[in-house]
Amino acid sequence: MRATRVRAAVLSLAVLAFCLVLALHPGELAVMLVVDIGTVAAAAAATCAAAWRAWTLTGRARTSWAVMAGAFGAAAVGEGIWAWYELVLGQDTPFPSPADVAYLTFPVLALVGLLLHPSTVLARQGRLRAVLDALMVSGSLFNISWVTALGTTYAGGGSDLAFGLAMAYPVSDLVLLATVLLVIAQAPGRSGLGMLAAGLAAMALADSAYTYFSATGSYQTGNPLDVGYVIAYLLMMEAALRHRTVAVQREERALSWASMLLPYAPAALGIAVAVHQLPADVGEPTVLVGCLLVLVLFVRQLLTLDDNRRLVRRVLLGQEQLRHQAFHDSLTSLANRALFLDRVDHAVALHRRHLRPAAVLLLDLDDFKSVNDGLGHAAGDALLIRVAERLCAATRAGDTVARLGGDEFAVLVEDGGDPMGLAQRILEALDQPVSLEGRQVPVHASIGIAVLSADSTPLGAAELLKRADIAMYAAKQSGKGTTMLFQPGMTDASDELDLRSDVVSAVTRGEIDVHFQPMFTPSGALLGFEALSRWTRDGQSVPPDRFIPAAERAGILRTLDELVLRRALDFAVTDAGRQQALFVTVNAGMDHLTDPALPDQLARLLASYGLAPSQLVLEVPESRAFRDVGAASATLGRLRDLGVRLALDDFGVGYSSLARLQQLPPDIVKIDRCFIAPLTGTGAGTELLAGMIDLAHRTGAMVIAEGVERPEQLQVLRDLGCDAVQGFLLGRPVPAEQAATVQRQLLIPTSRRPAQASDIS
Repeated sequence: MRATRVRAAVLSLAVLAFCLVLALHPGELAVMLVVDIGTVAAAAAATCAAAWRAWTLTGRARTSWAVMAGAFGAAAVGEGIWAWYELVLGQDTPFPSPADVAYLTFPVLALVGLLLHPSTVLARQGRLRAVLDALMVSGSLFNISWVTALGTTYAGGGSDLAFGLAMAYPVSDLVLLATVLLVIAQAPGRSGLGMLAAGLAAMALADSAYTYFSATGSYQTGNPLDVGYVIAYLLMMEAALRHRTVAVQREERALSWASMLLPYAPAALGIAVAVHQLPADVGEPTVLVGCLLVLVLFVRQLLTLDDNRRLVRRVLLGQEQLRHQAFHDSLTSLANRALFLDRVDHAVALHRRHLRPAAVLLLDLDDFKSVNDGLGHAAGDALLIRVAERLCAATRAGDTVARLGGDEFAVLVEDGGDPMGLAQRILEALDQPVSLEGRQVPVHASIGIAVLSADSTPLGAAELLKRADIAMYAAKQSGKGTTMLFQPGMTDASDELDLRSDVVSAVTRGEIDVHFQPMFTPSGALLGFEALSRWTRDGQSVPPDRFIPAAERAGILRTLDELVLRRALDFAVTDAGRQQALFVTVNAGMDHLTDPALPDQLARLLASYGLAPSQLVLEVPESRAFRDVGAASATLGRLRDLGVRLALDDFGVGYSSLARLQQLPPDIVKIDRCFIAPLTGTGAGTELLAGMIDLAHRTGAMVIAEGVERPEQLQVLRDLGCDAVQGFLLGRPVPAEQAATVQRQLLIPTSRRPAQASDIS
């Protein structure tokens, strides 16, 4: 802004000095020297500014300014030829001369550059219409000029070439001036065309004045109109230097009455002047009727234009609504993924070209699924809307805030904003609980930041987003509710970004393996098997605690559960599972237990396998079970009627174990391994475990202890009356074909190698 003011002050002083030289007339040669050199310098400066601006831009804006640079360059060549004749050769510039070719090239290229300017918001048909309107206006004005002055001035004398060139000047000036007026009338309020249009208009007016002075033989170098040329060049130079990219939302817009009348008013005036100049012997009734017919045609055309204008407004309104829907999230009205990626592409391009800094913040709400599961999707949507409002309040007006999907949001920071400070403001804005259905729900988020500073190596938009995603994953891994800035050392975690895609492919292609771990009574009788999913990725085994959460985030956990269920039922009908007393347990997700169609689906599936419902146990981790108590209660009631049982896994590690036992008592309780590990056979740590077993028995549930790895643990569980045991001491998870031999191992071994930490699944 300061540089612009300084430049404006210098240019104003230069113009003032130019005017003083013309006013004082210190000498003919001095005047010619100042005028000719000053005009050439101004035209050259405008050419250089336009060429530089074209080099800094892309797309249509670059083409427009490149054509403008050609127009200004042609004018500079013409001014140079003129100065050569006057200052070097010491004679008047002949007419016609090469300077005329250069001068007449200017309005042609300037007209093309103006119509190509992105701020004109004209489509191809709109540009053609603007040219036709400009021809109509300029033709009418030329008709008026010819009748009032030009016709008499140019009457007689001169060759056809000279006459044609002489007429080309006023016609081209009028066409350019009319186009400028029409484009400005149809351009949006903040189009950035004002200074360029002013320069082109000043050029056309100065050239038109020169045409009249030359026609009457009263022009000589040093005429005050020479100031108009200098001002025109300087205005066009300043327009190039001040150019700013303006986001144009549409290529057409409804015309106002003023812009509609603009092409017709000069035409009506031109017809009136022509009629006034008709010979007196022309029949007056005929002339009157002709004028009335033209007037009726004008009115009829205006009515048609008004109908079209109303129709265009309706169409544009619908287009605007569709455009908003295409690029904005329907729930929060924030930018959607498509618009956000487009903005990131633009920011990355600016960084690559001008090293302008940019940053992307990816934000994921922590434990959002618990809100959907516990309070319903309507409450989840309300929470997302409140989060969007807080994000907008925490960011600047120039930042792009988007919802990428689900509970994932993103912010694009440009123009030197502080991404770390913004992340802190966002966390503070989200820190206050949100009131949902009478409950105060805490809101926390994990934020990953990827920064492109001025000295950063240019990279693509996809890579920038990938880095932000890596940082966000690192933030979640560090404890959630935190901010993490991407560092080069985080590249080792990039595999996590591909994990979701790979697990989706693996589940879709059925590449997930299912292993079976046996469960025994403390005395050694085989009771059943637990089906456990296993996945090998690129030759490496991926732990279930990594790929199962990834499948859940990818939205395919239910598909994975169904795959494991069918593999478990396939195993149950083999020789290993033929005994009707044996059962198989399968993990079930939350959406399964709240799905009212689940009992009927399982009934049909079990019937197709020829299995008794009692052979199937659905297993749910206690820490996540039954958040929607009403839906779960109805589904479980029908499952019990069918004969399918429910096992509460990891009992004791959740925050509401006792409440869940009372609200929806399970058929089986599986005590988590953290309560089994401390058992040493000396009695230490048995009090709490004994109470848990007794509590489960009082609710009528069978108790299975997980993680039995040492003989002394097994002995304590026998003494406490535990119904069943499961662990590496008794049997590891093995493929279905190996599990067939487990039923023959009815005696519990008295010793076994202690399980290693890497064996725990």
